[in-house]
Amino acid sequence: MIRIHKGAAPEILTRLGPGHVEAHRQFYDLNATEIAAGTKKIPVAEHVYGAPEVRDALAQAQHGKCCFCEVEIEHPYMHRHVEHWRPKGGVSPVGGGRATPPGYYWLAYDWENLLLACVVCNSSNKGTSFPLVDEADRARTHHDPIAAERPLLIKPDEEDPAGHMEWIDDQPRGTTDAGWTTIEVLGLIRPEDVKRTRRFLEIAQAYRRLWKIHDVDDPTVREIAADLRRLLEAAPRPESPFSAMATAFLESRTLPPEA
Repeated sequence: MIRIHKGAAPEILTRLGPGHVEAHRQFYDLNATEIAAGTKKIPVAEHVYGAPEVRDALAQAQHGKCCFCEVEIEHPYMHRHVEHWRPKGGVSPVGGGRATPPGYYWLAYDWENLLLACVVCNSSNKGTSFPLVDEADRARTHHDPIAAERPLLIKPDEEDPAGHMEWIDDQPRGTTDAGWTTIEVLGLIRPEDVKRTRRFLEIAQAYRRLWKIHDVDDPTVREIAADLRRLLEAAPRPESPFSAMATAFLESRTLPPEA
């Protein structure tokens, strides 16, 4: 997980979002009892928050990667889930269980609440979880302020995840309560994550190999060394897959001098 820098909200959110939010507020106030009982749901408009221009803007900001695990979302072969950091339709306990309505419906079209996630992080793990330091501080309707909330889920478009977690080879480890909770909620400890492990081995092997051949005076070997150096220099860049992991691996290591 890396820091994400988003641009301005897509026009569809600012044009259609406020009207839908006002309708949701009114619907809640008229149907609060039924919504709490689960017999009515607030009709959130996916065609607004999930519009192609919203997905495209998020994909651009996130370099085509999942906001949480940094896997490349291979569009159109993989579905790009528009993730609501604060869940829009209900909140469930960490570890699973029934989601308690109504969720943060008034933030369903809020650009600051939207991210792009892969199916493993969004559907298989996070779902409708949104843990807080103190559950008593939770905003349960649009009448409650969210300022009192102290989330335990890292918000990558607002803070640097590196301040909350570190990497041991290809597995993350929390350094704060928010870091550990985020790793747990998203299931980021994945010993069988083939893509992430493959990327780690590629970087580690390139590093070891470059040190072995960097000073060999042979044109073919020098060309191979240059390719390895380019791979290692590109690995920590935000557009590269699993760049947080690559950064952690390389920041304590020195590349050999160029021949």
